[in-house]
Amino acid sequence: MKKLLCLVLLGAGILGANELESKCNKGDLVACVKLGEIYFNEQNYQKSIEFFKKACDGGYALGCTGLGKFYADGRGVKQDLVKASELYTKACDGGDALGCFVLGFLYEQGFGVTQNYTKAINLYIKSCNNKFGVSCSMVGALYSNGKGVKKDKIKAQEYFNKACDLGYQGGCDEYRKLNEQGY
Repeated sequence: MKKLLCLVLLGAGILGANELESKCNKGDLVACVKLGEIYFNEQNYQKSIEFFKKACDGGYALGCTGLGKFYADGRGVKQDLVKASELYTKACDGGDALGCFVLGFLYEQGFGVTQNYTKAINLYIKSCNNKFGVSCSMVGALYSNGKGVKKDKIKAQEYFNKACDLGYQGGCDEYRKLNEQGY
C-alpha cells in the first residue's frame, strides 16, 4: 500500500511539473518561476536556472531574483557578484521587494558593487515600502548606527516598528531595545 501511495504521489508531482512546463512554454512566467523553485529544491540547478532565466528574460522580476541567487552563490554557474547585482537591479526595477533587499545588501557590504550606504538605504526603503519587513529593519539599523544617513534613533525606531508590524521579529526586538533606552 505504501509503495502504491508513493507511486501515485510521485506521478502527481511529475504531472504537476509537466503541467507547469506546458504553462511556462505558453508564456506563463509565474509557472516558470514555480518550476525554477521545484528544480532548485531538487538541486537540479541547470533546469532551475533555465526556468528562472526564461521568467527573467520574459520580464518577470521574481525570475531575475531567482537567477541572481545562482550567480551570487555560485550554484550551477561560476560565482559572479557583478552579474548577480545586474540581475537584482533588473528585479528591483521590476518591483520585486526581495530583489531590492538583496541589491541593498550588496551595496551595504560592497559585494560585486562599490560599497555605497546611500544606495543601500534607498534600496532598503524601496523594499520596505513594498512591505518586506527585513528591509525595514535594515533601514532602522542604518539609522541607529548612522551609516549612510545621520544617526537618528527616533527614525530607527520608526523603521523597526514598521518591520515589526510587517511580522519581522528582529524588528520587534530592536524596537523594544530602543524603547528600553528611552526612545
